[in-house]
Amino acid sequence: AKFFVARHHGQPVGCGVLAGDGDTREISRVYTVEAARHQRVAYRLIAEMERAARTSGAKLIQLEAGRWQTEALEFFERAGYEPGPPYGRFEDADDRTLSAVMFYDKSL
Repeated sequence: AKFFVARHHGQPVGCGVLAGDGDTREISRVYTVEAARHQRVAYRLIAEMERAARTSGAKLIQLEAGRWQTEALEFFERAGYEPGPPYGRFEDADDRTLSAVMFYDKSL
């Protein structure tokens, strides 16, 4: 896994994780501090993670977020991610778990 940090004047203002190998990567733990929100920090983080995934040979990026995280869900959709099937540890999850999570993917 690779950890990405966005900085502003040397201070961390956002982060995210890119994990996986082969044709598929997973983005997780995308976070932007409150003071840096709506300044395209998350877009730049996602773009850098996508670039790293593409450079390493990935063809697909997957991610998941809680259904209650509406701001995150809207952000991922604006960034070009589309609803996708459960993956990885969620493939055999029970209905209760699946009802709480949205899955997205994006072809590179």
